[in-house]
Amino acid sequence: MDLELIDLRSDTVTQADGLMRRAMAEARVGDSMMGEDPTVSELESRICAFFGFTFAAFMPSGTMSNQLALRALSEPGDAILAPAENHIVQFESGALAALAGLQLIAAECDPASPHVIAEHAVGGRLTALSEFYRPPLKLVAIENTSLASAGSIYDRQRIESLKEVCRSSGLKLHIDGARIWHALDAAEDNVRWLGSCSDSLSVCFSKGLGAPVGSIALLHNQDEFHRLKRFQKMYGGCMRQAGHLAAAALHAFDFNRARLLETHSLASYFGEFCKSQSSEHSIEYGGTNIVFIHTSGSAETDEIMQRFKNRHGILLSKFRSNVARAVFHIDVNSAALKERLG
Repeated sequence: MDLELIDLRSDTVTQADGLMRRAMAEARVGDSMMGEDPTVSELESRICAFFGFTFAAFMPSGTMSNQLALRALSEPGDAILAPAENHIVQFESGALAALAGLQLIAAECDPASPHVIAEHAVGGRLTALSEFYRPPLKLVAIENTSLASAGSIYDRQRIESLKEVCRSSGLKLHIDGARIWHALDAAEDNVRWLGSCSDSLSVCFSKGLGAPVGSIALLHNQDEFHRLKRFQKMYGGCMRQAGHLAAAALHAFDFNRARLLETHSLASYFGEFCKSQSSEHSIEYGGTNIVFIHTSGSAETDEIMQRFKNRHGILLSKFRSNVARAVFHIDVNSAALKERLG
């Protein structure tokens, strides 16, 4: 009998369980664009309080949360400094250039941690762009956790230090927190320091926490928030009875955060298994829920993916031509995974 496949292609493949579906079905709703959906308002209020922000806007996707937060903090023609492999650079279809008229500039990063901006380079880049014929640098953007660094964490000390550099340089700091939940200790109740360390933050509920859809953009400044709401309407992100979606996000926030530590444990276990199978491949594990298997090229990556599917009933994805990726999530059955890897 064929094994049911264990899907590790992404942490977006999760399915809402019965309790989450019930919360969605029974949610109190209203027209959220008019500010009349009580479940959306509750979600926005609670996430603001959790992260230490004043304003929040619930919207369909993490890409939209990033795009609108960055657009609210800038003007067309401005420049954004970000690591070259960040999600906003590589995986959002050029939206910042096409929709917001913003120019992305690759940041110099720590050679040992390619997702971490080298702070000394921020001031140098600001000086280099100071002439009137250069795009004015207005924003620095980071990603936490970093997808391209196999789920590596941008830790609190480095974020606080980067924020000081930005503050002294007159720059805003945006954090793409699509997987921010993995960067936080599941037992940590007070993460309001993130609000004091950034001007905007996007957080996703459909990665990690297991909701079917939804993300939030968080801001401090009222004028910037009014701009964001205008752009939300312009981009098609305003919804009506969105409380059914917000109820899923609330359920995930309340009940699924503590489950993330098991995904980290399984990712570590999987990485060690891969190391034990071959010394020819470099295994990259960032400490959270993502494992990369580095190969010699596309054909070998395809062969590894096919081997895991045929031999173990496990689906991987191709992150780059020479990288196979496994992303662990709350729907992965620990016992089944370990039995198959034996």
